[in-house]
Amino acid sequence: MDKREIDRLEGIAKIMGWKTTHHENIDILEAFDDEFAETITLGVDFDPFKRIDHAWRIVEKLRDTRIFNINDVEQDDQMVYCVNFKYFDGFHAINYEVSHKSAPTAICLAALKAVGIDVETENEKAT
Repeated sequence: MDKREIDRLEGIAKIMGWKTTHHENIDILEAFDDEFAETITLGVDFDPFKRIDHAWRIVEKLRDTRIFNINDVEQDDQMVYCVNFKYFDGFHAINYEVSHKSAPTAICLAALKAVGIDVETENEKAT
């Protein structure tokens, strides 16, 4: 796993409320899920950047404090997913938006942005 992937998965674990352990010698990032009382391997057992059902757990976690919206648009003959998490602080509406060709990745990147973790690469910025 490269540093960016580890940072992203650690950020997702933070959103989910999980504590992580990075086993550098075997390149595995584990987290303990209190809800299910189990240790999971991030990127394998829980892979929200690739699996929509895992990404949706992140949406559910953030829905208490943010409004979620996803749209799909066709751009250059391919689908692009536009995800927005909106936060109201009482005076302002703050939008955290990401567009990506993968819906799970768009959800994860927007969620990370919504909690103050920006790990998009230049190639992943809004298309």
